[in-house]
Amino acid sequence: MEEGETSPLVPKYSDSESQSIWKKPNPFILSPVLLLYVLSVGLIAAPTEQLVMRLVCKDLKFPNGTIAEFGEIDGLPKFDECRANPDVQAETSYWLMTLTLSLTVPALFSVLIWGSISDRIGRVPMLRLAAFGSLVTVLTHIAVAMKPSLTLYTSIIAYAFQGIIGGSSGFLMGSFAYLSDSTSKDFRTIVFSIFEAFLFGGVMFAPFLGGVLDKVTGLLLVPFYASACGLILVQVYLWNLPESLVKPTNEHGELTAKNILLSTVGRIRIAIDTFTARKHRNIQRLLVIFFVATLCFASLQVTYILYTALQFSWQSYENGNFFLVLSLARTLYMTIILPYLLRPDDDDSIYSASASVTETRRIKKQLNVITTGFFVYFIGFVAYVFAKKEWMFYSVGVVEAFGVIAVPTIRGLLSTSTPQNLQGHLFSIIALVEELAGTVSPLIFSNVYSLTVGYFPQATFLVMAIFFVVCAFLSVRISPLDLINEEEESEIEAHRIDALYEDEDEY
Repeated sequence: MEEGETSPLVPKYSDSESQSIWKKPNPFILSPVLLLYVLSVGLIAAPTEQLVMRLVCKDLKFPNGTIAEFGEIDGLPKFDECRANPDVQAETSYWLMTLTLSLTVPALFSVLIWGSISDRIGRVPMLRLAAFGSLVTVLTHIAVAMKPSLTLYTSIIAYAFQGIIGGSSGFLMGSFAYLSDSTSKDFRTIVFSIFEAFLFGGVMFAPFLGGVLDKVTGLLLVPFYASACGLILVQVYLWNLPESLVKPTNEHGELTAKNILLSTVGRIRIAIDTFTARKHRNIQRLLVIFFVATLCFASLQVTYILYTALQFSWQSYENGNFFLVLSLARTLYMTIILPYLLRPDDDDSIYSASASVTETRRIKKQLNVITTGFFVYFIGFVAYVFAKKEWMFYSVGVVEAFGVIAVPTIRGLLSTSTPQNLQGHLFSIIALVEELAGTVSPLIFSNVYSLTVGYFPQATFLVMAIFFVVCAFLSVRISPLDLINEEEESEIEAHRIDALYEDEDEY
């Protein structure tokens, strides 16, 4: 047996009991910095939208502003003076689209390149670099707000820089790799679940925290100061984080630009060649569904913020409350309702002699969950069009959040339907799909909102509803039998023959 097959996934630095858990790579020391990073980045989500709107409003309506004072932006018009103007809304949507593309287009190519580099130089440098990019973007927002000579074009440069060195996608990718390096195979699924809980908890609480800071202080830049401080602490923590990569890969020779490019292109080509094969056509359909759904999710937060500012005069605090309620509902649905829906049936024991039949029933149940989730999304987003009161918008949001059961089920079904030796290529394809959707999404929904905000601002919700019903239709077209691994197909065929003979005997 080769050395790689017997060596543990968690590195052994020393058997000494005196060695601290904080001096060797393990999931526990990564979780705090992950949560701090997500909080730091997420708490400026709504304030960023407001800052861009007020900067746009200044250029359109109040071109002669004064220099901002520390903490507040006195040189910019008030939010209430801007949010109800359709021209300001349309221009804001355009700028938000431009900023998003400035980040996602470079990240679409750089994430896989940095992934190859991290296999050679380690995970921690990748995390440090990605967090540094986020810090530069936050500091640039502050500078643009405080200096009237700077414009949003400065922010575009900062976003592009963040995308080039990885950004949030690079940080999450490096975190997953760190967990994989420092966790044994037997416990990896459990560790990943805890990791997702930290991630989702930060995403859930961050917008609310940013809104509270804005509400309590009345100063829009305070969340940006808090975000910058948090990202600085992230950097300090990362410089003391032990490296998890013990044996760097050397598949393409030395660490040169040419070899990195060859490694990246090779991974992409193998993944694409694998999953474009005809035998994986239903996996392709699941990936198409995942792409269409991710298109909507990538622009959903911006759509919420712009629309509620126009319709209800919501600011950061009100948006934070809404996102908190949505996230609590989604957490409930994912942690309680989804496991209940996917629980084994009581009569599965009847088929215990044929594991493949039980697997077919499990896949069919997952497909039903996916279809139900997207159908609920469709109903919810149509209902948003008619939700003209705040309580109605909240009510629709709580119901619509039930659709969250679809996407994690797609991820799980993709993984279990793919042979073990192709898992790495599958997650490469998923990463590409997510980055591509994040790039295309603002081109669609920001333009839809800009073109319709003057007479039908709910149009974006209606377009998303159409996309979701397409996802539901595509999921219905998938056969459970076509999603079973190749090694199980012979067992299913044998069961069919046995069942046929049993029916003839009974007859």
